[in-house]
Amino acid sequence: SPPGIVEIVLGEAYDATAEKTISNVLNSVRVKWTEPIKPSLVDATRFFIDGNAAATATMVTDIDDTVWLTFENIPTSPRLITIMPGAVSDITEFPSELKEMTPVDKLGPRLTVSTDTAITNRLLTIKVTPVETLTAAPTVTINGVTFGSAQPVDTNEWLIVVDGTSFPGSAAGDGVKNVEAAGFDAASNIARGG
Repeated sequence: SPPGIVEIVLGEAYDATAEKTISNVLNSVRVKWTEPIKPSLVDATRFFIDGNAAATATMVTDIDDTVWLTFENIPTSPRLITIMPGAVSDITEFPSELKEMTPVDKLGPRLTVSTDTAITNRLLTIKVTPVETLTAAPTVTINGVTFGSAQPVDTNEWLIVVDGTSFPGSAAGDGVKNVEAAGFDAASNIARGG
């Protein structure tokens, strides 16, 4: 019988230095099969997301049932992956069948953070724009000090206004500030941007 699929996970890649699977990696997908796969018969061009074929497909010596894929510019929320017949073969060279599945989401939302170019009337406006819908208002910190949650102003657009002349703690004083936002997507993955 052909190799079956145990799971497909969006956002997981293999870190060769740490020798482990890591999450929250853009353009990465992990596919675990029901049996060992023959590395020489893995064909990256037979895995598709939104019509785009995988750029690479790699395996790790000690993990013979898993293929890690990389794509160029795939969405950060799960989309159907199409695995064409013969994308992989088992050790006896029996090819895989056509499969279509939606990956499990292990990829946090990507957040863009922008600010006014100048403080106006003591106030600084910070805008947070995620690439996917968040389940709650993103929190905003400046130099590690939390200033609260941004408020929704449009679809996938959040704002928070802070008093720029009275930053407390490590955010106080003149100089460059590190502005960061954190939020959760529908799969409860957290991500930060700043």
